[in-house]
Amino acid sequence: YVTGVQSVLFRSIRKIIMISPEHLSIAIVRCLVSLCDTLMIDGQKPDRIVRACLATLSELGVVNPLLLIVSNGIAVITRNVLETEQPRIAESLVGVLLHLLEYPQTRNLAGIRLDCLAASYCDFTYRLGIMDKNKDARELRFKCSRLALLSVLRSWNGTLEFCNPNKASGLKAIIDVLYLNQLEVRKAILDLLYELINLPQPVWTDEYSVALAAVDPSDYQDSWRLAEGFVALEGRSILPSFINKVPNICETHQAFLLYCFIENGLLNALIEVITMSDTFISVRATILLAKLLHMIHLCL
Repeated sequence: YVTGVQSVLFRSIRKIIMISPEHLSIAIVRCLVSLCDTLMIDGQKPDRIVRACLATLSELGVVNPLLLIVSNGIAVITRNVLETEQPRIAESLVGVLLHLLEYPQTRNLAGIRLDCLAASYCDFTYRLGIMDKNKDARELRFKCSRLALLSVLRSWNGTLEFCNPNKASGLKAIIDVLYLNQLEVRKAILDLLYELINLPQPVWTDEYSVALAAVDPSDYQDSWRLAEGFVALEGRSILPSFINKVPNICETHQAFLLYCFIENGLLNALIEVITMSDTFISVRATILLAKLLHMIHLCL
């Protein structure tokens, strides 16, 4: 835990970042980077002091990105994205990387590689001995990657970088893994795709009728409760939109994402999963393929 002296030091550093970030010493930044990197190498779970360091480095990446880049802070932030199971921390760290991709000067200097976020799905020996000791650790690994990839693929910068055909495409790597007979990895990738297109997760069943009933858009959803969205969200889910003249930015991004799926061969990969997997995975992949075809018909 952060001691009293450490708390004072962090407050001083963050005060400098708020008032005059260009005068912050590179030695201080490298100390923060080294502290995060050392605990990562030892395989320890990040504690409060590491989170404080990451928060400070994230703020620095917004107000003085060049100092963060020359201090090797980009690599530390990228590695920590795959280690946190808290959505708010993952979104914040990914947000810094996407912010640096926004501008050409920082994009070229930072050398950010978002395709490494697919390592948990594509590299079966990833963090072997640390994260793969038991089933819970493997599920945590997939959860960390899912949170990071959802933040990336729900943004324009992240989608353009992660699906760039001129580079090592992380999306292409994830889709190619579906051809391998790895039940756990296939299930994790399908869960990612379900959440990415906002499709409710069907129950784990081998009956198509049960799975279809779970994803029925007219069926009752938790967001329709009286304490949640109630009538408004129910109407948005069931009734068609009246916006026919103004471009919908969300639908535009969704159409672009569907186009990336087609170009990278997701439909053929899902067919392989349906025909070569067990019944439970086959049912889930069939529901996803049907939903994707319906969305492609509407958007493209």
